[in-house]
Amino acid sequence: MAQAWASGAGSRMVPRAFDFPQVQLPGSVIVMFKRNACRSVDLRGDRFTGENRPNPQQGRAMRAAYASFREFYPFYLSEHTDRTCRRLHFVGSSLVLLVFIAACATQHWLWLWAVPLLGYGFAWVGHFFFEKNQPATFKYPLYSFAGDWVMYWQTLSGRLRF
Repeated sequence: MAQAWASGAGSRMVPRAFDFPQVQLPGSVIVMFKRNACRSVDLRGDRFTGENRPNPQQGRAMRAAYASFREFYPFYLSEHTDRTCRRLHFVGSSLVLLVFIAACATQHWLWLWAVPLLGYGFAWVGHFFFEKNQPATFKYPLYSFAGDWVMYWQTLSGRLRF
């Protein structure tokens, strides 16, 4: 189960339990991936910096299996540190919603063929050209799909920086 530790006004770390990582503006979120192993995820900037940079060896070991979406989502966020990649995800997901609503409203069901092209097309361009990693969809298709929509909602609600 993922836990977050958010720093308060002082330097003391305060435990906070919640369903998904939250971003406190300004600041970063520290996510508990494994017992006694914290990683700071800074979504204000474009990339991880300094001590916040993920350890590639730990990342590979952690990618083996996730028992729940709650365990998977911190990994998902760590794969979306580049703001351009997150923006492309947001644009693609917005277009998916628009095309879906338009297809339902007009009953032009052939438009639904554009949904996966728009959703995955924008996301994959973000991963291959900006994030320079492999999309989580290839290994965790269902969790990745859910992660897309959680990240979309968090961006829309202002919890993640656009």
